[in-house]
Amino acid sequence: MLLHLSKTIFLMLILLSVITAENKEIKKIISDYTEFDRKNNVVNFFGNVKIEYENGWITCDKAIYDQKNGKLNCQTNIFFVYTSTEDYIEVKSSVLEYDTNQKYLKFFENVSALYKILKEEKNNIDFTNINLTSEDFVVDMNKKYIIAQKNVVAVLQGNKILCDLMEYNYGDNVLKINDNITKNQLRLEFMEEKWKIKYCQANTAIVNINDNKIVLKGKVEIVF
Repeated sequence: MLLHLSKTIFLMLILLSVITAENKEIKKIISDYTEFDRKNNVVNFFGNVKIEYENGWITCDKAIYDQKNGKLNCQTNIFFVYTSTEDYIEVKSSVLEYDTNQKYLKFFENVSALYKILKEEKNNIDFTNINLTSEDFVVDMNKKYIIAQKNVVAVLQGNKILCDLMEYNYGDNVLKINDNITKNQLRLEFMEEKWKIKYCQANTAIVNINDNKIVLKGKVEIVF
């Protein structure tokens, strides 16, 4: 009887270490060690955690999944990948809060990110990707936008952008910089000779990738 009970418990632990959800945003979670909180219906995952979701995957050292409320929290060594036929996003950070119902992700601490255009029809001749670092980073998969906030440094089209807020709508290919922020200026450093400009400063900027146009507003200064 005790042997049978031990085998049952062992099988339950194996099943809990691989959680699969059909027709949900989170498809599967794998880890070395799992704890199931029956009272709150929350599962804790530890060690070599891999989360497979609708459009990609996440790896980390620890994850807490509240399936009922659609909340997934990840900690330490986070590596997030989103991919579709048109776009590719990857993010590294120390903390991730994921609202699986809204498909809304917030990354914190030591954030670095990469965005790539994959579909040729969307790709401007000068624009293939954005590399950036920031303190906070948001991916909204429903609204198709990404937001970098606080001490943002981005490399775009061979140019370096320093600002406090950068919002990129990868649905319509429009980049907004310091939108509605007036206390700090943004700075664009042109690293390629073809631009014939050393750097420029302004309060806000809108970059239309499709039209290859930049509109600067507020205390604009350009150094040639």
